[in-house]
Amino acid sequence: MKRSHGALLAAVFIALPAILFQLIPGSGPALQWERDAMTNAAWGGEWWRVITCHWVHWGTSHFAWDTLAGAAMAGACWVVAGPRPSWRTALRIACCVMATAIVSPLLIRAWLPEIATYRGLSDIDSALFALLVATLVRGGAEDSARLPRALGLAMLLGIVAKTAYEIATGATLFVDHAAAGFTPLPLVHAAGIVVGLAAGGWPEPRHAVPLRGALV
Repeated sequence: MKRSHGALLAAVFIALPAILFQLIPGSGPALQWERDAMTNAAWGGEWWRVITCHWVHWGTSHFAWDTLAGAAMAGACWVVAGPRPSWRTALRIACCVMATAIVSPLLIRAWLPEIATYRGLSDIDSALFALLVATLVRGGAEDSARLPRALGLAMLLGIVAKTAYEIATGATLFVDHAAAGFTPLPLVHAAGIVVGLAAGGWPEPRHAVPLRGALV
């Protein structure tokens, strides 16, 4: 598969569900995470909301920022994996997305009892950004290339600074959370970063194509 085709499929994997749900009236309340949905018998144990909540949003601005960022990050993760990304690349992206999707609602339930509902891709966006960082740093180390490592480390500092800003101020950096009507949750962004770095930390087999070809 050509890199451009794989990158497009990775972007569609993230963006298409969000676009479809945004177009369906009433999908937000029906698919968002609800604190009692998984345990309250009245909800029928709707555990699937753990996954679907990430692809519904609090308004158009929230949807646009989250979806564009997620699609861009997923495509970029595929591109920087090398000239001939393999099933391992797809597995990294899928594991990163699904692990973050599961971990975030569990953290909210355990550590943020004041939060009753949750929507958005921002935690998965953070995870994919961190996966991109890890891919650049790992590939640069394997190929003895300074540019990918320096770029990856600079990006890591950037997302850590963004998350620290959110923790310190209680505000989002890009989306107007007050206008959209939701509470920023930097905890899940931090969790996404950890998951993304872990997903990107798997070593490639010795015969893998070096990263340098992906950056020229």
